[in-house]
Amino acid sequence: AAAAAAAAFRMLRLRRLRDSRPWAAVALASDEEAAAQGSDGACGLSLGRVAVSTEEGEFVIECDFQKAPLTCGYVRQLVDRGAYSDGRASFFRIVPSYGSGVEAATINPGVQIHVLQGGLKPDALHPIPNTIPLESTERTGLRHVKWAVSLARRERWEPYGSFFVCMEDEKELDCGGRRHPDGQGFAVFGKVVEGFDVLDRIYFTRREEGEMLQREVKFLQARFYMDNSSTSQH
Repeated sequence: AAAAAAAAFRMLRLRRLRDSRPWAAVALASDEEAAAQGSDGACGLSLGRVAVSTEEGEFVIECDFQKAPLTCGYVRQLVDRGAYSDGRASFFRIVPSYGSGVEAATINPGVQIHVLQGGLKPDALHPIPNTIPLESTERTGLRHVKWAVSLARRERWEPYGSFFVCMEDEKELDCGGRRHPDGQGFAVFGKVVEGFDVLDRIYFTRREEGEMLQREVKFLQARFYMDNSSTSQH
């Protein structure tokens, strides 16, 4: 009886969140999906994966729902809505560029970082509400190490459908780091687990004089799938 009551309560929360906060609803729905597959307890879904096919090949992100559930739910919602398929998204920025100028898009360029940024561009039409709490590295324990994947943002509560891959360890992107002026850093939500050669090739061969690419690398298709077999962590 207690288990049935708990399940009913969770479904009520899901219904209330679905319209107002879809990223939270997706995080809860992923939990329910994992429970249906027989995983353990609340927040049973630890890991899900996003496979992204690009013009240069495919890579896979492992999303840590246990440590960053809201950010992972937000990303999954974008994938499910088709935001990362059919050329709507791309890798559009490589930092640093090989030019000497300072990019208008760069926040605090005096703090150097090495990232490959993709997803929706800042001026793109956003298919879901883009207000979401920042799950900082201080909160999650995840860090901006090489191959970590993190959510780009403007203000603390305002992502814009874009993520970046760390191509080196980047502690200045963590909470308390100097890259973002507010000192809160960015929200790591997973890591690359497949397609390292694809990302290396894009990062090292598609770099241009400016950070914002003139020849973007289009995303062809993205899909989300469950992966409860892996136990790897940052």
